Amino acid sequence: MTTTKLMMLIAVLTASGASAQTVDPLRCQARQMRAEGARFDCLSRCDKRADRAADRPEGRRTAEEIAGTCEGRCDSRYDETLARLGAKPPCAPEVGEASPQECEARLLRVSAAEHQCQARCGSRAARRGFDAAGCLAACATRCGTAEDELNANPVCTQGRIGSRAICSTN
Repeated sequence: MTTTKLMMLIAVLTASGASAQTVDPLRCQARQMRAEGARFDCLSRCDKRADRAADRPEGRRTAEEIAGTCEGRCDSRYDETLARLGAKPPCAPEVGEASPQECEARLLRVSAAEHQCQARCGSRAARRGFDAAGCLAACATRCGTAEDELNANPVCTQGRIGSRAICSTN
């Protein structure tokens, strides 16, 4: 990169007020969506592994055991990624930013994730040895934990806009 191009880049960044310390919702959402895509890719691999295991003879690990441990690893990796993204720019919220709209948006994302989890449970119900009730209970537990964490977050100190329950009760 030539010195002229470098100086022009610095001038543009300075004039636009770009800073690594500001919260950029679109960049943050793009990173979160990328992490969510990686999670669903991982879950898809778990489903394929479980389908192969369902064709195996009895006596070996069941498809449910394989899917459960694999999905647990996918979910924990996703949770770690979101925690890491939320702690640094562009996703790190500025201290004291309470926003009912942002709180509601985050809670709706939690609700959408629960619905996706329930749909996955429904699609796997035909598998031999699949514990549909356990799967739905795991979805509810994950949703409840995420909702509690969000309600403790500084963004939700002023409450939320809606009054609809976030996590369904099965």
